[in-house]
Amino acid sequence: MKKQLFSFYGFFGLFISALMQTMPGTVLAADACNTNQVELWVKVSYAISGDTVVIQGQRVRLAGIQAPELERKEKFNTRGEPLAKEAQTFLNKLLANNDLEVGIEYDTTKLDAFNRTMAHLFFKDGTSVQQAMLKAGFAVARTTDDNIKYAQCYYQAEQTARTGQFQLWDFLAKNPAVHYPLVKSSEINREDGGFKIIQGKIEKVSKSGTNYILNMDTTGVRVSKKIGINLTTALCKNSRVKPSKRVAKLTFTKARCI
Repeated sequence: MKKQLFSFYGFFGLFISALMQTMPGTVLAADACNTNQVELWVKVSYAISGDTVVIQGQRVRLAGIQAPELERKEKFNTRGEPLAKEAQTFLNKLLANNDLEVGIEYDTTKLDAFNRTMAHLFFKDGTSVQQAMLKAGFAVARTTDDNIKYAQCYYQAEQTARTGQFQLWDFLAKNPAVHYPLVKSSEINREDGGFKIIQGKIEKVSKSGTNYILNMDTTGVRVSKKIGINLTTALCKNSRVKPSKRVAKLTFTKARCI
């Protein structure tokens, strides 16, 4: 079978986070969703999706999570993903139950590729908005850029939903052929667009001028070197560790440095 090559940058964020949980010298506090660094308190107008809200007329992306995409035929012809409307409704209810007031805490990178503000949001009682979405099963953890302040907490929250088979994870269990939010690397096809967790075994790592290429049985995944980490070195350093309990469950033991 010919190996397919994809550029799944969303997957890479999750993969790097899995590495961080196993790499020596990387310290992330357990269940570290408590904040004492809220920079300001604001009123949210409403949620336009399960991971984006409008504050003072500006779109703010919830850093560290990915909710299913709503269908947007008028712009980019975006196909809707499972439970997208439900995720948006759940977030709006969360906000309404907290008087639409949230605290904003920024991470290392404040703007995403679409020039949207990225932030960690909290309610007055200290509850993390992202953590609440993940625990309910309406989003998955997604590490982007170098915004890793609450990464460990978000993965743990996602694992809670996955163990309980809440929402997206219940959908996946009942509809495995849909490949959302997770797809096995041996089953991926060219219809699998958007953000997904890829589950599989990394058999070899190679490099091109601008990318790392992760060879996973029938699938090749391109990873941009712009992320700023030596992926080959990271894999080699962890070649004997047990797989992380991160939901992707990637196996490093057969990774080979070239």
